[in-house]
Amino acid sequence: MLPTTPQPITSISRRFLCIAYAFPPINRSGTFRTLGFIKHLAHSGWLANVITAEPKDEPVDDRLISQIPGETIIHRVRWEDRVETLKRLLGFRRTRIKDFHTNDRELSDSIQENNKIISRSFASLIKDWGTGLLHLPDSRSGWILPAISSAKEAIKHCPIDLIYSTSPYASAHLIALEIKRQTTLPWIADFRDPWCGNPFANKQFQFHRLIEKRMERKVLENADRIVVNTPAAQENLLSRYPRLQHKCVTILNGFDADIMGHVTPIRTTSTEIFSLIHCGQFYGPRSPMPIFKAIHALIQRKPELARRFKLTLVGSARYDGTPLAVIAKELGVDSVVDVIGTKSHSESLRYMAGADGLALIGSTGASTNLQIPNKLFEYLAMRKPVLALTSDNHPAIDILRRAKVTFASSRPDDVHGITTALDSLMHVSSEHNDEAKAAIGQFDRKHRAQELADLFNQLVTKNETPRGRVLRQASTTVTPNIRAKHPIVRPDESQTPTTS
Repeated sequence: MLPTTPQPITSISRRFLCIAYAFPPINRSGTFRTLGFIKHLAHSGWLANVITAEPKDEPVDDRLISQIPGETIIHRVRWEDRVETLKRLLGFRRTRIKDFHTNDRELSDSIQENNKIISRSFASLIKDWGTGLLHLPDSRSGWILPAISSAKEAIKHCPIDLIYSTSPYASAHLIALEIKRQTTLPWIADFRDPWCGNPFANKQFQFHRLIEKRMERKVLENADRIVVNTPAAQENLLSRYPRLQHKCVTILNGFDADIMGHVTPIRTTSTEIFSLIHCGQFYGPRSPMPIFKAIHALIQRKPELARRFKLTLVGSARYDGTPLAVIAKELGVDSVVDVIGTKSHSESLRYMAGADGLALIGSTGASTNLQIPNKLFEYLAMRKPVLALTSDNHPAIDILRRAKVTFASSRPDDVHGITTALDSLMHVSSEHNDEAKAAIGQFDRKHRAQELADLFNQLVTKNETPRGRVLRQASTTVTPNIRAKHPIVRPDESQTPTTS
C-alpha cells in the first residue's frame, strides 16, 4: 500500500488532548477511528496531543505510525495491570495447585476431597470478585493514574483548548473526567461501543455493575458533549439518560478514501473459486459455529461447491480458546475454510480487495444492535457484495442500503437462513454504477472528522477562559500561512514506542 499524500494543514493553531488507549502501533479495530479523526482534524486546524499506552501485550502494526500527522505530540505511558501490581506488593508467588485424588477405600477421604473442591470453588469466586473490582471499569484500569499524570504534564508544556476521550477502553473517560475537573476545559467523550450493557463486556457481579453504572453516570454528566457512533446507541443512551438530549450526538465510523485508493489486492484462490473473506475476531456471543454449519449444509446440498468456494478468516485464529481450524474440522468444513491468522491493517485491506465477497458476522442477544464494526465501512469502500449476518433491525443493514452495496443477509444464529443468503451471494454481480460510488463516498471519514471539528469549534468558542477568547478572535480573523506555535514531536523521533 502506498503512503498517503499529505495535505496542507490549515493555519489556525488549536490543540486538543486526545486520550485513547488504542493508538498506533496498537492494531485494534478502535485504533482506526481515532487515527482517522486525528489525520483529518489536522486539516481543519486541530492538532493532537495524544495520551496513550505503551503497546503492552497488544497486537502491533508499526506501519500505522506513518499515518500519524507530523504535528502530533505523543505521550506514551508505562502501566501495570492492577492485579499484577497487588500480587507484587503482597509478595505473592504462583504455586501449582496439586491435583486431588479420591481414595476409594475410605469414604472420609472422599468427603475431605469434596470439601477441598468446594473450598477451591469458593476461593476461585473470591479471586474473580477481587480481580473484577481491580479491573473496574476495564482490564486496562492500571493505566489511569499514569495517564492522568502524563496529561497534566502535557498541559503544562503545551496550551490545550479541548479534551477528547474515546473508548473502549472506558478507563480513557475516567482519565478525561479527572483532567476536566482540574482544568475545566471543554470535554468530548466518544463512545465507540456502549459502556454499561455492552454484551461483549458484561460484568459478572452485581456490585461491580453498580460501580460501573456510577462511573458511567459521572462521565455522562460532566462531559460537555457525548458522541456515539450509531443512531441506535444514541437512542439507547437517551432512553436511560433523557436529560442528555441537548449534548448527545451521533458521528458514524467511516473509511479513509485516500488509503483505499492505493490498496493492491491479494487473491487467496483461483478466479474459478468464490472467495469469501471475513476480517476480525470471534469472541463472546460472536461465534463461527453457525456459518460453519451453514457452509456444511450448503455443500451437502450442492457437493460441487466444495470445489468452487473458500472462506478465508483473517484475524485471531481461535475462538474461546479453541483453534478455528479445529472447529472447522469438527464441523466438516476444513477443506473450504482457510485460517490465516492476524495480519497488519494494510494486509487485511489487501485481502478484502482481492475477495469476491466479504462477510460481516454479528451476534444475537440484548444490545447487540448498538454496535457497527468499523470494518463494515472498509467493506463499503471495497465495493464488494457483503454477507451480513445480523439481526433484521441492525443499523448495519441501513448502512448497506444507503451505500447501495449488494448484500445478502440473515440472522447470525439461523443456519438455514445463512445457507440461503450465502447461496444467493455467490450468484450476484459485484459491479457498481456511478450512483453507488457516490453513495459509498458519503462514508469517507473526512466527512465524519468535519462533524467532530464542528463540535470542537462550538465548544471552544463558548469557552470563557482567556485562551477561549483568543481562539474566538482567531476564528474570525485568520491569517494564512501562520505556523503553529506549539512544539512538534514527530512520530519517528524520541517518543516513538518500542514494540515487543
